[in-house]
Amino acid sequence: MAKADIHCVGIDLPSDDITHIPFNSGTSLLDADIVLFAPNLNYQTDDLDPTYQGKPSLSDTSSVQTRNAIKHWNNELLQAFSAGKTIFLFLTKPEDVYANTGTQEFSGTGKNQKVINHVDLVHSYDCLPCRFPSLTVTTGEKVKLSADGNLLGSYWKAFSDVSYYEVHYEYPKSTILMRTKSGDRAVSSLLKSKTGGNILMLPPVDFSEDDYQDGNNPFHYTWTKKALRRG
Repeated sequence: MAKADIHCVGIDLPSDDITHIPFNSGTSLLDADIVLFAPNLNYQTDDLDPTYQGKPSLSDTSSVQTRNAIKHWNNELLQAFSAGKTIFLFLTKPEDVYANTGTQEFSGTGKNQKVINHVDLVHSYDCLPCRFPSLTVTTGEKVKLSADGNLLGSYWKAFSDVSYYEVHYEYPKSTILMRTKSGDRAVSSLLKSKTGGNILMLPPVDFSEDDYQDGNNPFHYTWTKKALRRG
């Protein structure tokens, strides 16, 4: 049996069997059998004004790249889902940044004239092919499998020690697989398409601990043998 072609965007996982795709690459997901995706933006802030109203403010170039990437991945994930692919969404903490809209206004005249670039918020979850009626940003580790969550039993047993939720949410169209231990808030669920596609929403996994990364080089790390085995 041929090995599955696994494409990964937005999250670094320790495996030689995964093709890691840069966020701004514009790569198609239709070549993949399985997609691993985390809505983590990759951007550069403006050199002169790196923040605006307490949030990152992107450079002109990064504004265009980020907007294009968000639109691209939203479209690619929708197409992959419709084409019957299996998609694992790792629901990391949402991120809001300010990006230039491409429009300007001018203030003052002559030497005192200033150019004001218009900006608006860009949301990392706009990458995703689903919209959550309710989503709360919060971190926790204690969860419980639902009645439909048995399919995650072996996965959660293997990876619960490196998993934690960063959001809980409502998504009525999906089947809830895991909930918070208290409060019964969804942290994992399954969405199926009529064409056989699957979207499995999961808490993110974290392989950043020292025993998973060889950090002898402060500018670059490699995965340890332990990390590669688990990956």
